[in-house]
Amino acid sequence: MAKKVEQSEASSEDKARIIKKYPNRRLYDTELSHYIKLDDLYQMIKDQVRFRVIEEKTKNDITQSILLQVLIEQENNHRDVLTVDSLRTLLNFYREPTHAMVGRYLEHCLSIYRDYQISLKSPVNSMLPTDKQASHLHEAAEQAHESWKNSKE
Repeated sequence: MAKKVEQSEASSEDKARIIKKYPNRRLYDTELSHYIKLDDLYQMIKDQVRFRVIEEKTKNDITQSILLQVLIEQENNHRDVLTVDSLRTLLNFYREPTHAMVGRYLEHCLSIYRDYQISLKSPVNSMLPTDKQASHLHEAAEQAHESWKNSKE
């Protein structure tokens, strides 16, 4: 899973903030010069800060495994995005010869979903200045959906 960090790699990841992971399992933000926790990485993700996690001892890029740890922590904090069934399905793809395509497919689907969310939020945010008003709109939409479902039955 980890890969050696090459100086010749030229990508958007080259401009990413470097987080070092030390043998004592602590994470060190080289830009801010202090230790951080997985919660801090999650905040960086939400703030769309690009980062790479490099294992100090081996110089391996372990960003993927650290992101999985952040995901597990969020799931354990009752975020429940991934159901047991979805995790089983995902794990079963590792047995398939075309498992590499699954990652690209999921990435594409998540990108479309993120763009869709942004397109929905932009007009609503400009019309509704408070979370309370947005909550009322959401409730009204759910009630309308329930009414529509009941009329179909």
